Amino acid sequence: MNAALQFALRAADRGWLPDAGIRLGIRRLLRQRLDALRTSDCEAMERDARAFIDAMARAPAAPAPRQANEQHYELPPAFFAEVLGPRRKYSSCYFAPDTRSLEQAEENALEATCRRAGIEDGMRVLELGIGWGSLTLWMA
Repeated sequence: MNAALQFALRAADRGWLPDAGIRLGIRRLLRQRLDALRTSDCEAMERDARAFIDAMARAPAAPAPRQANEQHYELPPAFFAEVLGPRRKYSSCYFAPDTRSLEQAEENALEATCRRAGIEDGMRVLELGIGWGSLTLWMA
């Protein structure tokens, strides 16, 4: 990583850059990555995709849990009230084409999780999730 990028990342981490600057930097990095991946050779794209899938299948699910926990638990609950929806769905949401709100996207994801898991009324479920308990509360 070059020195300018290291400086920009440190500045962003310390809150020295405005949101617009951070978004611009993210878009630039994403464009560079997409340009690096772009090829007209569909066989090479297939090999790269398979190699990526294989690498992800072998990778640990949580490569740095201590650092992630430190990063998340240093934030006050009020932060999550500002950035998550009313169900405090922490990991992801599902924005279907007709989704018009974060609340609806949270509910879409929770419903899809239960449907895919085959969860039905009356079942006894041991839910070992993390975060704010959105799936546990949804199932209840």
